[in-house]
Amino acid sequence: MAAASPGGSGAAQGHPARHVLDGAYRQILDRAVQLTAPLQFKRSPSVIGIVRSSADRFLAVLSVPLSAQSRSTLSVRFQLTGNDGSPISSTDFVVGLDNALAALANDPSITDFEARGVGSPDDPASTSLFLSLASLNIDPAASVHDVQKFRQVFPIFLSGFMKTGNGKLRAYLTYYESGDTIAVDLPLAEDDAASVSTASASILGEVAALLRSGIPEHVADHEVEADPYCNRAFDLFAWFLGEAG
Repeated sequence: MAAASPGGSGAAQGHPARHVLDGAYRQILDRAVQLTAPLQFKRSPSVIGIVRSSADRFLAVLSVPLSAQSRSTLSVRFQLTGNDGSPISSTDFVVGLDNALAALANDPSITDFEARGVGSPDDPASTSLFLSLASLNIDPAASVHDVQKFRQVFPIFLSGFMKTGNGKLRAYLTYYESGDTIAVDLPLAEDDAASVSTASASILGEVAALLRSGIPEHVADHEVEADPYCNRAFDLFAWFLGEAG
């Protein structure tokens, strides 16, 4: 393997611009740090290393349980640019790790895997779910300086979610002030460009605008039976798609 540099040294390779690749790698590195804990449970895989071997390539290493007492390591090699020539995302990184684990399940003898084709996930529905949640899950303490002003604009925050059907996401939104929780059925994001089926790139922004001064009449018209995890529920799926009057 070529000498690796976590900071990203290596010959620049033209397009995309080096700083674009650096930014993409930084996001992937941040995601890798989160995955140093077992991916799901104590006996699940975890990331134990990531290094950048050139401007456009990096290596991630997984620790994979073989039994309750033993683990093996699996090296997963990535290219920072996807099939369309644009940088891969942290979501694509996780897809590549998942593909590597699937290959290991089919052939337990492999120790090295080339993550090819990331950037075009096999399960677009999963990517849609991720994109929708990314749009909904905004932490004001981490993203803005004036938290109080933020809460005036966004009086609600994402407190839970459930994928409930084809293209539909139930988001549980809790009011900062009262602590009441409402459930809103929304369309999932449409594609990898993080655009959603609303007029805005932020579903949270759309919903917050609707609910800023209470529940407006045209939202109340779409009230449905609440589930055990909310005070009230509204099916706005068709409304956001422009299919309801």
